Order: sequence, then structure tokens, then C-alpha cells
Amino acid sequence: MTFAVIDGAFRYPHARTPILDGINFFVDEGELLAVLGPNGAGKTTLMRAMIGLLQWSGGRSEIDGVNLNEMTQREIGRTIAYVPQARSAVTLSLTGLDMVTVGRAPHLGIFEQPGLKERARAWETMVSIGAGHLAQMPCGNMSGGQFQMVLIARALVAEPRILVLDEPETGLDFHNQLVVLKLLRRLVAEAKLTVIMNTHYPAHALRVADRVILLDVAHRPVSGSVTEVMTEQLLAEVFDVEVRISDVNYDDQQIPTVTAMDLRG
Repeated sequence: MTFAVIDGAFRYPHARTPILDGINFFVDEGELLAVLGPNGAGKTTLMRAMIGLLQWSGGRSEIDGVNLNEMTQREIGRTIAYVPQARSAVTLSLTGLDMVTVGRAPHLGIFEQPGLKERARAWETMVSIGAGHLAQMPCGNMSGGQFQMVLIARALVAEPRILVLDEPETGLDFHNQLVVLKLLRRLVAEAKLTVIMNTHYPAHALRVADRVILLDVAHRPVSGSVTEVMTEQLLAEVFDVEVRISDVNYDDQQIPTVTAMDLRG
């Protein structure tokens, strides 16, 4: 299974120039693609356009060569699951299990309500990612990291082939950032999901991604493998800082780190 964007361009209504243009990339089954760039580069716009929440002004998104526009909403819902940014101030009264059960909607009829079978599947999904302890907790009482895990479980219970996440580690503490990153890498390695995430953190892309799209402040894209795109020179140009990439040995593992310093005076 291959997800691809071909000549993608996006222009807001009445805008004179597109915010995104010349977007071309592909990501295969069992790979993780990271979308990286500074604030305002268009990462979330790209994310929403590629999965059909916004309509491309030009170009297209394809799954195994089929244009997303030729698929029904039910087909898309069973193929792509989207995890929005978790908000720290969650006011929902739903429990974690209730929230995850909602994710079974693409597999239900138009007027069908989720029943015991769907709740059992939701519970199994939460347990499988280590979130079973959140099943009876109201979402409004959860921390940002806890709610992020619930949102990921809600996406996974739909049994998608492609998991798309909008800044899944933003706003989380160091521990929960690593929990989320390890989970995404496990889903890629074991479940052979295609995972697409955008991130502010170059070190996170280096750590978990197979492919990268790098957007600069002028929305110009560079895409390719991690080794092709994640270079000190390209990162310095995109983020307008001096960049050094190095490895830290921790517990017999080489962990990539990125150090940035503003040397403009």
C-alpha cells in the first residue's frame, strides 16, 4: 500500500498565490513520514489537504494509484485515521472508553449505534497501546499525554491502513513524548501501518522517521529519505539557525540529537 501526493497545490479562497505548491512525495506500508518545518510553514495545511479535509487546488492524493476524490467518505474513513492535536483543556465528559468507541463509526451503518461488540473492540485497542487504565476516566480529567493516547486509540480502533497525526508530541512532557514516539514506531514495525506525522522537533524526525518532507517559511518543499533531507545544511537554511546533528550513546543505543544556536548576534 502506497500513499502519494502528486503535484499538490493549495490556495485559500481569494488568495493571489498558493500557500503550498509542487508537493510530491510517497510513503509505503510500514514506513513513517515526518512533516517538518517552522511555524507558519504550512504543515497542518498540508496534513489536512493530503487526506481530503481541505481540497487541493491542484494535484491529487492517491492510495495505491486511486485518487482520494474517487473514494467514498466511508472508504476513506476505513483507510485513513486522523489524530488532531490534543488540547490540554479538554472539557469533554465522555470517558476514555466512550471516546475510543466513537472511532468505530466507519464500520457502522448510517443509523446504527455502537454496541457491546464495539465497546469490546475499543477496550482491546486501549489495552494494546497501554491505555487501558484510562477507560473509565473522564476525558476532561486527563492530562495532555493521557488524552493523546486516547485519541490515538480512537484512530486505531477504526482499523486504518494509514494513521495521520497532527503534532502528536506537542505540549507533552519528555516522558510522554517518548511514549508516543515509541508507540508510533511500534505500530509501523509490528502492525505495518503507514504513519504520517508533522512535528516541530527535528530530533524526533531523526529518531522515528523513514521519510521526511521539509517545508521552509516560504512553503517550499524538500522531500526524500531521512538521510537525504535531514542534513545540517538544509535544517540550518529552513530554521535560520546554526545546526549540529550528533549521536548520544545511551544504554548501548545511538540516539540522534539536534543542537541549534542562533549565531546572528
